[in-house]
Amino acid sequence: MISYRIEETINRPISEVFPYIGDPTLHAKWMDVSDMRVTTPGEMRVGSTVQGLMKARARMIPFGWEVTAFQEGVSLAFRTTEGPMNWEGSYEVAAADGTSTRVTGSGRLGLKGWQRLLEPFMGGEVRRGEAAELRKLKDLLEGPT
Repeated sequence: MISYRIEETINRPISEVFPYIGDPTLHAKWMDVSDMRVTTPGEMRVGSTVQGLMKARARMIPFGWEVTAFQEGVSLAFRTTEGPMNWEGSYEVAAADGTSTRVTGSGRLGLKGWQRLLEPFMGGEVRRGEAAELRKLKDLLEGPT
């Protein structure tokens, strides 16, 4: 299993940051994913399911996940239900000061099948990739409007 923990401070209030965490349809703006859609009706909640495509090397691969914890304006946790890996992760937001938000992402993932042999070599790549996504969210939210 590959574990990671990343953190970024974004110079925007939680009310502007959390929608990008809590709404999977906005994830493609800052993650290497596309075609994200919530497949359960209603508000985001524990048990909500999401389908989309994730970039894996040079191709896009279908994957799905289920929300395992959700607190509006505070946190989102998930676990994959299909795709190239078993992944459990979470994002939490907290006020860093009156106008900034600290975003913390953490998780564990394991590749499936023969690709498990690659895990010892991929930890750094996963951690760098997760950190790059949070930096992209920071740049998106702090950039010119």
